[in-house]
Amino acid sequence: MTQRNNTLTPAPPANRMTTETMDMQHVDELLSQELNSLSFQDRSKIQEEIHGVANLCPEETPEMMESSLKYMQHYLDNIKHKPIFDQISPFSYVHSRDFRLSFLRCELYDPKKAAERLVRFTEYMSEEYDMEVLERPLQMSDLQTKSGKRGKEVLDCFRLGYAQLLPFRDRSGRRVAFSNTSCSMDCDPDIRYKSYQYILFVASRDIETQQKGLVFVSWGKGEAASWPHKEELIRADRLYSSMPIRFASVHQCYDNTPTFQLYNAINILLMKGGGNKMRLQTHLEDDCEVRYKLLTFGIPVDLLPVTESNNIKTKNHHLWIKGRRAIEQAEQNAGYYNAATSNLVDCPALADVVFKPGTSNISHPGNSIFRELLFANYIAYFDAKTHASKQEVVSRVIQDVTRRDGKFLEWDNCGCWAIIGDPGLVRKKVYNSLFYFKKTFSARSNVQMTTCSTFAFERQDGKKRKRDPDGSESSVCRNCSLW
Repeated sequence: MTQRNNTLTPAPPANRMTTETMDMQHVDELLSQELNSLSFQDRSKIQEEIHGVANLCPEETPEMMESSLKYMQHYLDNIKHKPIFDQISPFSYVHSRDFRLSFLRCELYDPKKAAERLVRFTEYMSEEYDMEVLERPLQMSDLQTKSGKRGKEVLDCFRLGYAQLLPFRDRSGRRVAFSNTSCSMDCDPDIRYKSYQYILFVASRDIETQQKGLVFVSWGKGEAASWPHKEELIRADRLYSSMPIRFASVHQCYDNTPTFQLYNAINILLMKGGGNKMRLQTHLEDDCEVRYKLLTFGIPVDLLPVTESNNIKTKNHHLWIKGRRAIEQAEQNAGYYNAATSNLVDCPALADVVFKPGTSNISHPGNSIFRELLFANYIAYFDAKTHASKQEVVSRVIQDVTRRDGKFLEWDNCGCWAIIGDPGLVRKKVYNSLFYFKKTFSARSNVQMTTCSTFAFERQDGKKRKRDPDGSESSVCRNCSLW
């Protein structure tokens, strides 16, 4: 394989940006100015949120939410020129309480900024599609039917997995979005930003993501000779400034080449607002070093949809697409478009307990907490003499899960998770979990452990232990573990 010479840059067409057409020094000055404008406390809070140990969204109370909604309506009434917003039906989801709260959370409960973002959202959506997507939420079918003659091309590009909303969360409960920049930059911006738009819209419907923000991983590894278009700044700025989603952190995992340096500069220009440029974390190391760095931010790198050879993994992405179609079809059949009323979930929350055949979800945080609850209650359950006492223990476990805002989810063959709404089925799941926990815990507790100091050196020569004539094992260490 021939190695690319990073000192030489391709000759781009006239409609593409280059490092010469963009003032890189001006970009560095903007970043320095923002850092200097923040106090030490503000910079510390942003860094804590980037690492997932803090959340800048204020604690919500019913009084604060209602007051913010009232002020937001006041600022909406004072905006004189909003022709698209004025044409929306009063029964549209745009006027719903939950949808407006997503804009308030995005702007950290600044009613004026939330009202301005909502107006920009209506204008942007009407230009990209039509007024129908302002009467009901954007759906995956709109990528094909509302994109003109290139609708099939948009959907086909989306299925390739260049941009994905991953079906898991980081250690802080934030959704993770992924974009393979080295593969997607050759796509037409109209096609690429349709995918980004749908992904950000779906992410914005999750309340936990609204409060904690979205983690975005931009991956740029391998060969990438294409330069970004000049209209990248305009399209991206309109997209990110109108969607009701806040970026908690943006990780740019790039090769140190002129093309990706230019993308880094573009993202710095796009991140507007106090402290947002600080949220850009640029990693210009090799693949292994980048993955280690992402681990320090709480991102499970083993689930990222990219291999070490820069091939895109699409298995989870296609399952997610299948699940989104099922969710949107269920909402359409029910006649409502409120995600909170649907019994299908495309990504479990941290406190949710999930049931799925296999061991792929054994490390899910909600399941880890659930096992701790089983450990704390299984003795009381099996020592109980009456059926009523056993039911009381099971009810206590269920209440501990729901008190943490957790739900019991079961994997559905439609490609997503279904909320177990039947209380009897939930109790049956807990019963079975208690019996299984007792079985596995008893087996582990019967294992004999050793404190022998030579156990760590046993059989380092590669030889197996010999047995004595009486059947016992001949070894220097007589009290080793009996696994």
